[in-house]
Amino acid sequence: MLRDIFYFFPVQLLLNHLKSNKVLLLFWLILFATVTNSINGFLALHHLFLDPEYLDHSSFLSFFILGIALGGFTMAFHATTYIIGIHKFAFVGALKRPFIVFCLNNSTIPLAFLGTYLAAIVRYQLMDEQNSMAVIFFKCAGLLVGIALSSALLLLYVVFMDKERPNTAPKGLLERLSNALVRRVNKIRRRLGSEKSSMPVKSYISFPFGIKPIKDLEGRYNRQVVLQIFYRSHLNLVVFEMVAVASFIVLGLLSPSPLSQIPAAASGVLFLTIVVMSFGFIAFWAKRWSNTAIMVLLFVLNMMTKNPWVLHTHESHALGLCYDGPPVEYSAKNIRAVNSPQCYAEDKTYTLQMLENWRKKFPKDKPPKLVVVCASGGGLFAALGTMQVLQEAERITQGKFMTHTMLMTCVSGGALGAAYFRELYLRQRQGKLVDLYNKAYLRKIAHNSLNAVVFHLIVNDLLVNAKRIQYNDKTYRGDRGFVLEEQIHKYTDAVLNKPIKAYKAPEFNSVIPMMILSTIINDGSKLYMSPHSVSYMTADLVEGKVAERENGTKGIDLMRFFEKQQAAHLRFTSALRMNATIPYALPVVVLPSRPAIEVVDAGLMDNHGVGDAITFLHVFKDWISDNTAGVVLVTIRGKQHESGMLKHTSNSLFYKLLKPINLLHRAWAHMQDIRNNVLVEQAPSWLAVPLTEIKFYYTGVSSSTHSADGDTSIGWYLTTRARKTIMESIHLPRNQASFLELKAVLQ
Repeated sequence: MLRDIFYFFPVQLLLNHLKSNKVLLLFWLILFATVTNSINGFLALHHLFLDPEYLDHSSFLSFFILGIALGGFTMAFHATTYIIGIHKFAFVGALKRPFIVFCLNNSTIPLAFLGTYLAAIVRYQLMDEQNSMAVIFFKCAGLLVGIALSSALLLLYVVFMDKERPNTAPKGLLERLSNALVRRVNKIRRRLGSEKSSMPVKSYISFPFGIKPIKDLEGRYNRQVVLQIFYRSHLNLVVFEMVAVASFIVLGLLSPSPLSQIPAAASGVLFLTIVVMSFGFIAFWAKRWSNTAIMVLLFVLNMMTKNPWVLHTHESHALGLCYDGPPVEYSAKNIRAVNSPQCYAEDKTYTLQMLENWRKKFPKDKPPKLVVVCASGGGLFAALGTMQVLQEAERITQGKFMTHTMLMTCVSGGALGAAYFRELYLRQRQGKLVDLYNKAYLRKIAHNSLNAVVFHLIVNDLLVNAKRIQYNDKTYRGDRGFVLEEQIHKYTDAVLNKPIKAYKAPEFNSVIPMMILSTIINDGSKLYMSPHSVSYMTADLVEGKVAERENGTKGIDLMRFFEKQQAAHLRFTSALRMNATIPYALPVVVLPSRPAIEVVDAGLMDNHGVGDAITFLHVFKDWISDNTAGVVLVTIRGKQHESGMLKHTSNSLFYKLLKPINLLHRAWAHMQDIRNNVLVEQAPSWLAVPLTEIKFYYTGVSSSTHSADGDTSIGWYLTTRARKTIMESIHLPRNQASFLELKAVLQ
């Protein structure tokens, strides 16, 4: 019995994959790991597979499109395996429908994936999207129909090709090219001999479904028939790959159209399909040298990207900045020039006038509390959480909160939520009909953008992107960073679509709080972005003056350093994007300097914005001490990390190998907390008025980056459960206590 199972054709094919097709198995492993959330990371790509979106909705149609892509990938897997391994199973040449029978027997891995995938969909839809079984059944039906339809169409094409061209010589251009490609390979196959390299098989799954012994086929096939199968299969794979590549190119060219923006998971599977078929060609030609050939191709590709004109096409630019003129030299001389004591004094004097304008909003005989808002990063999770806290703070204080707020130093998603609320507040102050407490704004800011971003990453950014867009009569690359900005504009009614200079007058006159955004540049320094020159943000907290170091600087000011590159015209959402440049999810923005300045997510240095807030308070500590009754530091963050709460962990080999990375990842946020706590605790030593910190949290307590109360990945996707977690967190006792404390402080 066991012997019969061992020599069963599906089992032998599986063993052949494990022995010879490890690269093909790697692609399946990627899919398995993605749908089971085993490689979730910060991108949370499993959302794209478990709840695909098309035209901004997850539906039967979105799952159907993804099913079509998965069916195509499965057939590419079968076809690739067929042309590189059929010589080991020469008996297939005697079958009436050889390719169909081969697919049936080669479906162990695809069926295992489909079962795993369906189970993951049901669990996700029940737990995270909280859908009914009827809705889940409908979506799963769409997936299965899509897989069945694409598989059936491709199989019908193969059957048609077999009927039309059983033994005839190729006549068309495509056939002549294909024949030229395989002629040499057929000679190699003849020399090797299919019988010598065959694997033992005793039974197989026949078509239609049934199990038949292999002995019934003995003597009914020969080497020439097997070689003919090679030709047909290779031709079919050529056509299949041309269709896949053409589809990929068409999707890229039509990407601005919403109808062409298929689910990102489908575009990703389509890309994997092309890679799988390309591997099949390499393996078919190079045989035992296939691994070497792949390494050589990767090396050549790497060398090509070093070419300046190739690399230039992949740069992501900040919209509004001028890249046409000569770039500014990023040198010690220029850095010292914009961070000079004179610039420091000028910028400080200018901001002191802003503080005076803020002070004029309150009675002269009653010093007010100065509020500073710090919101942590975390993608849409942070954007929604920050927006909700600001809404409630303004409501519960009866409009006093934003009046008292002088400064906002926020990071990533927190900066997006704060910027959106601040813009709505500005419009209300300008007399426009804006209900600051309308919950519809929460739905707008929390609209998922991950699908659009990843779709453009796959169909545009992975290849040389020819897509260009116009902004302020300048041409920029339309990459996934631009797509994210457009998604923000789309769902927030484009209220943030303005240059950063548009906020200069409202901030100066204290109509709205001042907002300072920062990001990290590739030498470890900070880039400070504001409508005003803020060179004093590079000040040393100890000396209270501009930090001048022999080996570098603390940072540079956007307005001063890139003045000739039209820094004032920087699009505000580009500044927000630069502040939230999550690695890989968004492209690294290159600024017009020589050597090029590249920016990364500000959260890598301080994911809560507290450090920048303390720097500002330290610079203006004398004015604050003389003109206010104290400082209220409002911090908004995702989780309260508990120290001293170590958990028992697995001692598996994989865990031990990844342990150093895991420890660093888990300790990263806690180390930032300790640093920020030290800065706040030291404030009384240099600030003459009280500093009160009021904390708000929009998730539960956790000692890691994930918790039981919702998915807190820092990407641009929110599940239904995650939205509910945030919305309900406002009623947590600790947050209610913080709101009451804030209300009392601002009385």
